[in-house]
Amino acid sequence: MGKINQAEQAFSFIPFINTIAGTGQIALGILIIIIAAFTTWLTVWVMGWCLIVWGVIDLAQFFHKKVDLSWWRFSSGVLAIGCGVLLFFFPGMGAAAISLVFVILFIMGGLNKIFGALTDRPANWGWVVFGGGLSIILGFFILSQWPVKSFVFLGVLVGIEILLNGWTLLAVGYVSRRLMHYSRGTPSGASE
Repeated sequence: MGKINQAEQAFSFIPFINTIAGTGQIALGILIIIIAAFTTWLTVWVMGWCLIVWGVIDLAQFFHKKVDLSWWRFSSGVLAIGCGVLLFFFPGMGAAAISLVFVILFIMGGLNKIFGALTDRPANWGWVVFGGGLSIILGFFILSQWPVKSFVFLGVLVGIEILLNGWTLLAVGYVSRRLMHYSRGTPSGASE
């Protein structure tokens, strides 16, 4: 019985952490949804800069070291810089491409949540399946609107996915807390 109490004490912080992380993700998701167009523009802009920096690094290595694969590094650097510049001049196309990647991410992430919950069957598996199902539905909904509304949807997609993850973490924290109180034989609201 002593080992059970030690294990319970060792993991007693998990519901608290899930609640804090869930609340933070919900707040962040709402903020991102409110500023969806700015979030999309910022995402495309950051991707463009990352590609340009990557390309500059590859070109610097090409001119610094002449090795067997240096022409691959040169072409990789030029391509990365070119893609980064295109994202700056054509942010709508960049948003459409990135939105499509996020759609695939949401659908695959939703399937992963569902299959993981059905395989492992944790105490809160129903909430995880529900969250995974919402991610899949969201992915297909956005796919049906793609590429027409990609510029706004990218920010909304990111915000909703973060919001759903926060909501799932809150549910997991709530169920975990209830199970801990149940295992102690105390009502969920009672203090020790």
